Amino acid sequence: YPTRPGDNRLVLTSRLLTESNLDLFDLHAYPWGDLTLVQQVENFGAANVADKPILMGEFGAFKYNTASPAAGASALVQWQVESCYYNFDGWLYWLWADSDVEVWGGLEGGGAINQALSPVARPAPCQTGDFPGLNLALSGTAVASSALPDQPPSYAIDGRSDTNWSAGANAPQWIEIDLGAEYNVAQIRLLVSQWPAGATLHRVWGRSMSGSLTLLTEFNGSTTDGDTLIYTPPSPRTSIRVVRVETVSSRSWVSWFEIEIISAGPAP
Repeated sequence: YPTRPGDNRLVLTSRLLTESNLDLFDLHAYPWGDLTLVQQVENFGAANVADKPILMGEFGAFKYNTASPAAGASALVQWQVESCYYNFDGWLYWLWADSDVEVWGGLEGGGAINQALSPVARPAPCQTGDFPGLNLALSGTAVASSALPDQPPSYAIDGRSDTNWSAGANAPQWIEIDLGAEYNVAQIRLLVSQWPAGATLHRVWGRSMSGSLTLLTEFNGSTTDGDTLIYTPPSPRTSIRVVRVETVSSRSWVSWFEIEIISAGPAP
């Protein structure tokens, strides 16, 4: 698959994998780049290589298209699990640091990526499961009161900070996320997409599988494009299946870059 226009370098990794005497192979593959993982595997020529270990010797979450360390952590777990189908046997995260300009450091955001990739938290790297810090919204489904054709509700839960849902209309509007099952929620994060800046009123609701909507929190104040609104309850909200974000008033069309619903992990 073509990628990186103008870069004429070519490494014949397919021949390296099939003809060399190396004991293991180190391939680098980042999520949300130009290619999907299956396309990268095909470009590497690694689709049918199973007789020698293959390491993903570098993978990470870029800040320019990942909303937060939590979003990066969840995306990396999905990437890691998917890579198991293509015979990857080990993974090295880049970058294990408190902070970095380009990628989310493994220790940023309370160590969200550290926790997500840790063998202690996830002893079976080829399985996802529920763990503290998981962005539950990534595997949910979203519906909304209205949406522009090229900015659907799913763009608010894709983990990316460079896409957004837009109602294409003024308040009142709402977006609702179904997690598919009940979870314990430690935090809800809303990445604001708004122009012009000004006073807004947002209400966040939650409900269990069979219950009615309950008001979780309210954000009432001045917001601007790129702000992050964070709701952290004193203790995790239990048995949450659906989260609805309702915008009661705003100076702009109603829109969100990203809505993250962070798991507290399964009950002990």
